[in-house]
Amino acid sequence: MSDVPATPDPHEQVMRRRLQVVQLQSDLAYFQARLGLLGEPKTTNQEAQRRAFKLLHQVLGQQMIQTRKVGGDD
Repeated sequence: MSDVPATPDPHEQVMRRRLQVVQLQSDLAYFQARLGLLGEPKTTNQEAQRRAFKLLHQVLGQQMIQTRKVGGDD
């Protein structure tokens, strides 16, 4: 027999969702800081980094919004 409950604990689901939101916020802050440190790109490599960081920042922001909507944490 398994010790895993048949239905997930609602409290545990809420805590996992909150943890996921906090992790996404941390990742967003990281990419925002990287963009701030990069400033105006002077090389093609820096421009590529800037585009990548902006895209990652955007995707993480969308994930955070979705996570909050699913949990009703608006």
